[in-house]
Amino acid sequence: MASTIKTNNITGFSGGAGSAPITLSGDTATLSGTGITFPAGHVVKTQRYTTSEQTNITATSFNTSKTIGSFAFTPQFASSNILLLASVISDTDSSGAYVFMDFYKNASDVTETANLSGYTQGVSIIKEEAGWNSKFMMFLDECSENSTTEKTYKVSARLNASGSGYIGWGSNSPTIVVIQEIAT
Repeated sequence: MASTIKTNNITGFSGGAGSAPITLSGDTATLSGTGITFPAGHVVKTQRYTTSEQTNITATSFNTSKTIGSFAFTPQFASSNILLLASVISDTDSSGAYVFMDFYKNASDVTETANLSGYTQGVSIIKEEAGWNSKFMMFLDECSENSTTEKTYKVSARLNASGSGYIGWGSNSPTIVVIQEIAT
C-alpha cells in the first residue's frame, strides 16, 4: 500500500528554520542554497527556443551581424558547460558552394564571436547541390569565463566562396535551438 507524505519544506538535522534547501509548492520542488551538488554530466537546466528569422549570407568569414535568433541563457553554476543544439535550414547558390554554420556568443565577460567553435568550417556544412536543407548542429561551450552571467547565443554562418546563401527559412520552417547547462 502506498503512503503519502505532505510537507512544505525539507530541512537536514543541522538546518534551522527558514533554511530548507528543498521547498515544495503544489507539485513543484525547488532546490536552493549553495549546498547542492550535481554529479558531473548532469543536465542542470534546459531551455528551448525557436526563431523564424532568415538572413542572407554573402561573406566568406564569420560575421557577428550575419546571425539568426537571439537566445539568452543564464547558467545557475559558474563551473557549468553549456551544450548547444540546433536544427537549421540553409541554402546557397553554386557560386557560394558551401554554407558553414557555427554558433555566436556574447556576454559581458567574453569577447563577442560568431565562430564559437573556432573551427574554420564551423560545426555544420551544406553543399549547394542539396538545395534547402535542414542540418543539425551541436557544440559544447566549455565556458572558460567561469561565471553565471547571462550569455546570448545565435546561429551564424559564412560561405565558402563569393556568392549568396541563407540561414533560416523564415516562416516556412523555424530554426529550433535547445540549450542545456551541464554540471562539471
